[in-house]
Amino acid sequence: MWRTVQFAGRFPQLRFNGDFSHWYTGLEMVYGGFDAKLEFIRPVLDRVRFLHGRIGNPGCMQVAIGEGDAREHPYVDHFRKLWTAAFAGFLRSARPGESICFTPELLAPEIYYPRTFQGREESDRWRQSLVLRRIARECFDAAAKGE
Repeated sequence: MWRTVQFAGRFPQLRFNGDFSHWYTGLEMVYGGFDAKLEFIRPVLDRVRFLHGRIGNPGCMQVAIGEGDAREHPYVDHFRKLWTAAFAGFLRSARPGESICFTPELLAPEIYYPRTFQGREESDRWRQSLVLRRIARECFDAAAKGE
């Protein structure tokens, strides 16, 4: 995160892919003040133009998300904050002709992304893409309203 923030400051024309599950899981964003980390990466969030739609938790970069999981799992709320901030940054700073893309990235178990139980995937990846799309739409709408 630190290095990416430094690049954003040094090269303001850079735009980023917001694939936050790597940072969330690999850099253990959940520990030690999530909101402070969110504020620290604000220069990156303001320049996101492509969002990988995947939600991870502290132990796995891709987990299944159910309808009620935001109340049960704080990491869903963390991703909502990340995505809303990225959409808000886009809405504030986009140049004419720029767009932002949200693409669910639900990779196969052969490359160790989704959790498996007894050799089966945790969820239907195609249905998950619809859940993630709905969450992203809610985040975009919240960003557009300034929430």
